[in-house]
Amino acid sequence: MKNTQSSLVNILLSASLIVGCAATAQADVLFNYGSDSYVTGDKNFSHKATESGTGPYVFVNAFSDTTALSPTSGYTGPLFYGGYDFSSSNINPESGISRQQVRNNYQSYDQIFLKCTNFPDGWTGADLSLHAVFVFQQADYNSGYTTGDLSVDGLSVSWGSVNIGGDFDLAGRLVVQIGGTYYVSQTTFAMSSDGSFSLSGSALSTETWAVYNPTASINFDQSSAVYSSLDLDNVTATGLYFEDDLWSGGTYDAAFDLGIKTYEVSGTVIPEPAHMSVLLGIFILFGLCRRLRSRRSGL
Repeated sequence: MKNTQSSLVNILLSASLIVGCAATAQADVLFNYGSDSYVTGDKNFSHKATESGTGPYVFVNAFSDTTALSPTSGYTGPLFYGGYDFSSSNINPESGISRQQVRNNYQSYDQIFLKCTNFPDGWTGADLSLHAVFVFQQADYNSGYTTGDLSVDGLSVSWGSVNIGGDFDLAGRLVVQIGGTYYVSQTTFAMSSDGSFSLSGSALSTETWAVYNPTASINFDQSSAVYSSLDLDNVTATGLYFEDDLWSGGTYDAAFDLGIKTYEVSGTVIPEPAHMSVLLGIFILFGLCRRLRSRRSGL
């Protein structure tokens, strides 16, 4: 009797171990943006920023996660959503934000691109600000990951940016959405010139996050933010936020000049409880059958 009980315990432990391993499978690439074949020419966003004010001059493309920002034609990449605002205290560029587009094969990538120029006078004497957020929704992730519960264990991004000098200090943050709420990372990374950034493994699992409501205001108020740890299960969207609340314009034609080259999300699909229960039952039955066959062969 004791041998039978001991065998049953061993079977249950083995089954639990196998199921646990299945639940913590090696991470996959859930989503990736980054190609030189999304467009064959520069393609404007589906909608652009509108201008208001007479000093400061304010340009706003209101955040939306229901109407895609990505081009509606001539674009084959994943949909993306977002919004941005730019303000200039006393200089009004005739063209507004000159590039609001997927820029074709620029630095080897079709980049999600923002640029504002004032040619040939530049921006000397102007106080400038920029806030922007771009997100990718799970429905547009790689095949096999567009539905179900996802656990994220890696986020990475690369960008191209012209360092216009002066006190320009563009800071980036990672963005995730869980349960309909957006969060931004406490960790920031410098985006005033070309670069890349990633968080994965323990660095990501110990990252802290603050609630972010881009619908109410694209500008994330870091002064009042409260950061806390976050379980990155059931993530439904990921993205990037960047800002510089205030910098002084200079002689360079562009107030800012930045494009997102790549964005990648890694993680796993969380098995459904019902599926795991069935799998555990199968392992237990299999173990019991083996036990019975072993006992019979010993008779």
